[in-house]
Amino acid sequence: MNNMNGIEDQRLPLLESSGLETGGRFVPRFQVGVGQSVCLHVEHQPEFPWYDWILPLLKGDVEHPAIGRRGVHFYMRAASADRGWFGRLKGTTALDWLVKRQGVPLHEAERILKLVDAPPNIRVNWLPLNERMTIALEACLVHPPDLLLFDTSGCAPDTVQSLFDRLATRPPQLALVYLKTNLNYDNYPCLPGASCHFIAALSPQPAAVE
Repeated sequence: MNNMNGIEDQRLPLLESSGLETGGRFVPRFQVGVGQSVCLHVEHQPEFPWYDWILPLLKGDVEHPAIGRRGVHFYMRAASADRGWFGRLKGTTALDWLVKRQGVPLHEAERILKLVDAPPNIRVNWLPLNERMTIALEACLVHPPDLLLFDTSGCAPDTVQSLFDRLATRPPQLALVYLKTNLNYDNYPCLPGASCHFIAALSPQPAAVE
């Protein structure tokens, strides 16, 4: 038996789609197994907020018979603190977010903050998005899940590349699903080593001839 988070058969996919339609888009057939990577191309458009239609399906917030999952999945978001009353930010420091909220050992938390040159007592929400994404990934890799789902919306190209470089040294069992929301390949290449699949708009039906 595999002792990796209770997965009994590493030959079975951790996440798979048999194909489905949602929100005027078609999610194609794909599967990702232990240690494998998938890059899902989905264009961000105002009339199609992918985080409302696609993301809940992949995260498991919405069940669908065409989506199957096994093992422990985690959707990585940039490090951030919850908001308090009247929209005021809670004073969670970057160090507290890592240690108290993510369960990262103190020495690892200090190492992570040095990577982004962030003082431990700075409020995590005061950090730029690029640094908060780096912190979130490093925190995730301390206790990695079976499958990591992530996107890089809003990140600079050099940050996206640095995240890809870091994931190249991830634990070999860790599977990746990358939602590529910026389709400009020159500045935002695909996840290296991943199989690419396209979440495409459905063709409009032709009007009936009277």
